[in-house]
Amino acid sequence: MAPVEAATKKKRKKAVIVGHSYGGMVAVEFIPSTPRAWQGEHIERLILVAPTLPYGFLGSVGSSSILLLTATSTARSVRPMWRSFESAMANFPSPAVFGREPLVITKKRNYSAYVMEDFLAAG
Repeated sequence: MAPVEAATKKKRKKAVIVGHSYGGMVAVEFIPSTPRAWQGEHIERLILVAPTLPYGFLGSVGSSSILLLTATSTARSVRPMWRSFESAMANFPSPAVFGREPLVITKKRNYSAYVMEDFLAAG
């Protein structure tokens, strides 16, 4: 809250929060975590640009309140959503670079870059 408060007090204007892609999810998590009175005092509007939300953007817009969509979510409950983002896969190790060397070692199985899908499914 502090950066938003500092910006709004200095400029004496409410903040326009813009969330792009993953930032849209962060903004949607942030807003409900603040008291309504605080929101009214500091936030003019929330703008989502190409957001990646749990049920897709159009599905969320059709719901009664986009801001309440993830208010009660936990890290575990949103894990399948985060794993479904195509751009998240770009951050996974490439088999061309890491080959078959184990990257994740567990008691039951070792996972190389070639079997990241199995690793995600094992969750």
